[in-house]
Amino acid sequence: SCKVYFVNKSDAMELKWGTDSPIQVRDPIWGIATQVVSRGSYTVRVADSKKFVLKFVGNNFQAVSTEAIRLQFRSVVIQKIKTVIASAILSGKEEILGLASKLDGLSAKVSEALTQVFDEYGIELVNFYVRAVDIPEDAPGRVKLEEAMAQRAQLNVLGADWQRVQSRDIMMAA
Repeated sequence: SCKVYFVNKSDAMELKWGTDSPIQVRDPIWGIATQVVSRGSYTVRVADSKKFVLKFVGNNFQAVSTEAIRLQFRSVVIQKIKTVIASAILSGKEEILGLASKLDGLSAKVSEALTQVFDEYGIELVNFYVRAVDIPEDAPGRVKLEEAMAQRAQLNVLGADWQRVQSRDIMMAA
């Protein structure tokens, strides 16, 4: 007797992810500690049916859904995402809020980090997208960053006149 199993090799449509807890980072420009969260999606497909059945499915030959794949890899996906985002922030020479302009690069780096993980199970990572990297509204460092950026904007507007305004204020106080 034998059993026949059907393995669907079409792309699993948009498995969504989001960081389960904020990533603790320090803004490289301002030096202010804060938190960031991220979210996005990815698409996978079975590339090697034999490897998939042997390593991923194992003896549990019931229907395996895309949700089962998402749950199985959730921890490693989030870990790799957090590592890549934290590294990008720490090695960058921009404010954290400038990271939004580098989502394609972040997506490529995370995809590269995850490709080997999925490949071990016969799964191909087709697409990976980082849709957003945000500082939560209630993050303690967010207010400090906003105040620092507002102060810098004010100084940029005043420009060279800032020194004159400060000198006048000192003279008036004296």
